This record gives sequence, C-alpha cells and structure tokens, in this order.
Amino acid sequence: MQRGTRVPVALVYVGPRDESREEEFRVLAETLNYEVRYYLKWYRRPQTPLVLGRGKVEELRKVVQELGLQKVIFYPQLKPSQVYRLTRELGVEVLDRIQLVLEIFAMRAGSREAKLQIELAKLRYELPLIREKIRRAKLGELPGYHGGGRYDFDAYYRHVISRISRIEEELEKLRRRKELHRRRRRRTGIPVIAITGYTCAGKTTLFNLLTREEKLVDDKPFATLTSYVRRATVLGHPVLFVDTIGFLQDLPPLLIEAFYATLEDIVESDIVLLVADASEPLPRLERKLETSVQVLTEIGAVTKPILCLLNKIDKLSEDVDLSELVEYVRSRYPEFSEVIPISALRGTNIDLLLETIVKYLPQNQRVQV
Repeated sequence: MQRGTRVPVALVYVGPRDESREEEFRVLAETLNYEVRYYLKWYRRPQTPLVLGRGKVEELRKVVQELGLQKVIFYPQLKPSQVYRLTRELGVEVLDRIQLVLEIFAMRAGSREAKLQIELAKLRYELPLIREKIRRAKLGELPGYHGGGRYDFDAYYRHVISRISRIEEELEKLRRRKELHRRRRRRTGIPVIAITGYTCAGKTTLFNLLTREEKLVDDKPFATLTSYVRRATVLGHPVLFVDTIGFLQDLPPLLIEAFYATLEDIVESDIVLLVADASEPLPRLERKLETSVQVLTEIGAVTKPILCLLNKIDKLSEDVDLSELVEYVRSRYPEFSEVIPISALRGTNIDLLLETIVKYLPQNQRVQV
C-alpha cells in the first residue's frame, strides 16, 4: 500500500452486540489507512457457507459495486471455503480480522525476529487457503490422461512448506541466542520486570518514564512487536524493564505461537506490570483485563506477582469514583497482587508504584566465594 493512499473497504461485523469490539475492529482497519465506506453489523451467529444470509450477501455485493470498494473485511475468522465463496460472490478481495492483524504486524515490524515471526504466521495462515484453491481447481477434472496435471498452486504450496521450514530453523537460532542473553541476565541476579497488557494501554509510555528512554509512542495498535530491555534503578535497586507486545482479544493459537519468543520474556520475568486503560468504560476495561489474564494463564505467568496498573487516570470522567474502581478490580481479579491507579503521561502515583515494586523484588544476596 502506497503511503498517503487510502483503500476503500467495507467492514462486516458478525457476532454478539458489543460496541467495544466493533469500534476496535474499525480502529484496526484505519491503522492500515483503509477508508471504511461501509460498515455492516449482523448480530447473529456466523452461518455457512457464506457467513451472512443470502440476502445480506446480495446487499453487500450491490454496495461493493456502487461504492467502488476494493476489499471486504469480516470480523469472524473465515474458513478457506468461505473465503473462496465470498470472493466469488462479491467480486473483490475478502479478508478476515486475523489477516488484518497480520497486515498491521507486517507494517509495524522492525527487527529481524519480528519480521520472521510475522512471515511465519502469515504462511501458516495461508496454507489452508492454498489447499482449498488446489481442491477447487481439481474439481470436475477427468481421470487419467485427461486430467489437468499439476497447477501453479502446487508449486507455490511446496514453496510455502519449504519457506516455513527455513523460517522455523532461523527463529530457533534466534531463540537460542535470546536464551543465552536471559541466562547472562539471570547470572547477574538483576530482577526482570515485564511491562505488558492490552494494546494501546500506555505500556511504552510507562516504559519510557521508568527507563528515561524515548521509544516510539503511538495511539494505534501494536506499536511494539519486539521486546525492548533497558536497565534502570528503582529506589536504589538495579532492575531490568522489558517492554513487550500488546494483547488482543480472539487471537488464534498460531499468532500466540508465532510470538511465543516475545511472550517468553514475560514468563522469565520476576514481576509483571499489567497496564490497563482505566479511562475506558467498565465493560470494555473488564473485557481487556479478561483477555490479558487469559493470555498470562496460557503462557504460565499467573503465578508471578502481577501488579495491575490502572493507567490514564488523568482522563477519567468526573462521575467515576477512582477508589471504587480500584476496589472493584481488586475483588474481581484475585490473580492481581496489587492494583495501583497511575498516569504514565503525568507521572501520577509513580512513587507509589516504585515502592510497591521494591516490595515484590526477589530478596537476592550476592556472595563472593
């Protein structure tokens, strides 16, 4: 996509009524500079074989033609057969939310590791689509010498399999190298503190404040795709802060697996700072905290001290009682060791945060033998 150009698209949300999910879907599309000219919302379970009902598909096809749309993006994850049928029915490229997230990852990727992880996830996601195209191409063939022989898709399929194997080997080398770095950090005895949470919660702003760095801060999703480690001092105690990738709801296992090397930094940490946007409505805040806790559970990090940081309290509306919100989150999520309201942008309650971090630091002693 050329810089400055805006591709006209339609968004199709199929699922339960949820304003926060619907708005997040739009934000993901706009992050890629897509121009959302039409937004279809269908509050029902996805149907087969076209996700939508036949009437809705026909309505969508007319809108695509009238508005000159180039892509249609669906919220639920589509099956390969559904992508094939919808592309044929609508006459334009059809994507789903997972492919949208992968495009954002590809745009944001900076390091070699992040680029390889994203390419691996995209290739694994494409494999079922390629198999479906091969199957469709061979339908109706005559047997024996009248068959169509090999297709271009066959060669591309073999290329994808080979490329996946090479990427996995290269990522394994990078992971071994990162493991060596972790071992060296563990030998020093310096505690590691991971900063994590839902995307756009203010993790990098907090990281910059605690480490005096000037890392890129963006209000769009996934500004951070690779872990950044910086040494700092917390009330006289040397520590290592790690800025990690943000979470997102309803991510498939292949994406979590592709970024496991990044998420492993959370697993190897001594303390987890879980950042949440407290200025959002309570249902949206709960949904994002649930997603964050679920990911931390899946990677085995819930046994560590988790300090939940309710960030952006400077943006709270006047009708919100901060003390009640803190008490509600504390009672709602027993996984959290502490719940601390802060403002990473204004520096509010950072002193309290530092005192709490020191409280949970591992009590190591250095002995020279």
